[in-house]
Amino acid sequence: MILITDAKFSTKILGQGQFVKTKRGNAQLVDFKGFGYNKTKISRLDPHRVFWICTKRRKNNCWSRATTEGLNIVSAGDHNHDPPFEIQDPLD
Repeated sequence: MILITDAKFSTKILGQGQFVKTKRGNAQLVDFKGFGYNKTKISRLDPHRVFWICTKRRKNNCWSRATTEGLNIVSAGDHNHDPPFEIQDPLD
């Protein structure tokens, strides 16, 4: 049996995500393009790695997924719809 002591993954950072609260109080990720994601699970090997699925999964049958490590988005898929959120420049 092999034990993994340090589950740090070498990944490329695509951008930083913004986190908002839903009406029910759950966390929602908004990526740098304006797409929203709901949290699906947390990695067993690295609790800082979180997996997300598109908020328009049922309405638009969009199965895009994203992965974050802390605040950084390390993977994001392609969507079959327009972004529901308008991204504001933090300097405005």
